[in-house]
Amino acid sequence: SMQPTTMSSGTKNSPPLPRLHVSTSTVGGATRRVLSTLMALANTTTCAIIGSRTKAKADGVSARRGLRALLVLLAPIPTSASPCSSEPAGLAAVARRQSIVEESTACSLPGVGVKYDTFIPCMWQAVSRGFVKHAHAVFVGEGLRDGFTAGIDVTRLRGHRWFSNYKSAVEGREAVTRATMKRVDAGKTVQIGTWTDQLASALRNSFSASAISPVGAVSKPLEPTELRPTSDHTRTGLNSATDLGFLRHSLNTYHEIAWFLQQDYFMRVSDVDAAFPMLPLHPKVWPFFMFRFFADSASTALTLFMHVCGDFGAAGMPGTFKIFFSDVVCGMARSVQVLTLPLPVYVDDCGLIGECRPEVDAEMEKFHAWAKDVCGVIFKVIKDRLASQNQLMLGFWWDSTTLTRTLEDRKLYQYMEMLGEYSTRPT
Repeated sequence: SMQPTTMSSGTKNSPPLPRLHVSTSTVGGATRRVLSTLMALANTTTCAIIGSRTKAKADGVSARRGLRALLVLLAPIPTSASPCSSEPAGLAAVARRQSIVEESTACSLPGVGVKYDTFIPCMWQAVSRGFVKHAHAVFVGEGLRDGFTAGIDVTRLRGHRWFSNYKSAVEGREAVTRATMKRVDAGKTVQIGTWTDQLASALRNSFSASAISPVGAVSKPLEPTELRPTSDHTRTGLNSATDLGFLRHSLNTYHEIAWFLQQDYFMRVSDVDAAFPMLPLHPKVWPFFMFRFFADSASTALTLFMHVCGDFGAAGMPGTFKIFFSDVVCGMARSVQVLTLPLPVYVDDCGLIGECRPEVDAEMEKFHAWAKDVCGVIFKVIKDRLASQNQLMLGFWWDSTTLTRTLEDRKLYQYMEMLGEYSTRPT
């Protein structure tokens, strides 16, 4: 099967060699000699891989053993990206997570469930069979290995831009705290520490530029007691520093459903669980995914948090997830014939369409199991809807017996109320 040209740092079944980001200007001569040995060893291993697959396997093992020994020597060295021992424990936890990415893959982070070892071979098999584009595979492969940048160009971000939260988050404090701590418990967000002048000073010393986003909150229709926290990355300038060229896309899901849902056909609807937070972020963008909020209901002081996985508000996340899931994961599923029926996708909402109800339900359940076992992608049970000829998706009831679609009652009442309010205004 095809292999990405950017992943030549190990054998097919071996993890990539550690990539250290240590500034030699900040260390002494002895350390520079260790770094020289490290780079020479890495170059030797790369040459062996190119020259002989058999020799690469043996040399790769010895190289990794040597690298691990050298990493032990390098571990205590402070760098511009690694907080020193006097800095808060939360920043030290961030540095430890960065080292995990550098020494292994971003999928090795505690909060990432994507199964790198089974995902990558299946993805390149799908490329070789023509079900996944090479450019999309390279993008996803690099993102799962190093973390996704979501199109963010960090060189365009300067200084420290820190903002207070919005009223919607403050008024929904308990729900926002629950959602935040759920991410912390899942490892997708790092709790750095109570916000103090000392912590603010440590941030400036650790990062040349950073952003603390204002937090807002939006309701969840199917979970009325919960709120989804959102980060205003437009306010911090992060979104304006995002290149959407490769990530820009259009959604044609409404027309796809109308086309595939023929007379008396059935549609089964499923929703990917925690779509954007599923994807690991690249460590270089972590300093721009911070926010402050209350860590519990009794606290009077704000706590600083940092996302290490995707959030809601970054301009590049929808396009990043679209390539990951719609273009790559679904293509992989078709490559191994797990998916055979039409599957219109709107971000993380999936509608499987077919002529036979049992066939549609069985194929969607097969897709659920395969996605979990091979990719580490989970679907949300609470939003799952069994195959039906009258199905709710994207705010409409789609009726294949009459070939009509109608607004769901909740949205219809909202629109009528809004139009009634506008009708009484003078302008």
